[in-house]
Parts: sequence; structure tokens; C-alpha cells
Amino acid sequence: MRALCNFKPDRCYHLISRIANRAFYLTDEERTRFVERLWRVAKFSGIEVLAYCFMSTHFHLLVHLPEAPELRAKGGRPFCRFF
Repeated sequence: MRALCNFKPDRCYHLISRIANRAFYLTDEERTRFVERLWRVAKFSGIEVLAYCFMSTHFHLLVHLPEAPELRAKGGRPFCRFF
């Protein structure tokens, strides 16, 4: 597992999370819960989710980090810790 990210504000990032040696199959209910949690974390941290995609072994997120004041006030890294 990699160390926590060192994101810079006002940039877009492509994030990937993989599962080693196993398939990442989610039921419709699990996928719905995942997306709901994704939006909650994004709202809390002030991050804008531009796109997401579920694949069989991983998922992709395209996010934009706002300017730093709002993000820093909320701890700065909850989004990275979530994934």
C-alpha cells in the first residue's frame, strides 16, 4: 500500500484503486452505497468528482481539488484516506 498522497490544490487527478488477485464485483446495492459514500466524502472534503468508472478489478476516479483554504480547513486528506 502506498503512503498518503501529497495532492496540490487547483489540479485534477486520476485516482485508481485495484484489488490484487481478485475480482472487484459489486452488486447493484453495493455500487449504490459506494457512490453515495463517494459523494459524501467529496462534499465533506470540498473535492469535485468529475467522473468515476467501475471495472472488474478496480475503479477510476477523476477529481478536481479546489484551492487549498477549504480543503485544509477539513483536514486535507480524508478523500485519500477513504480510498
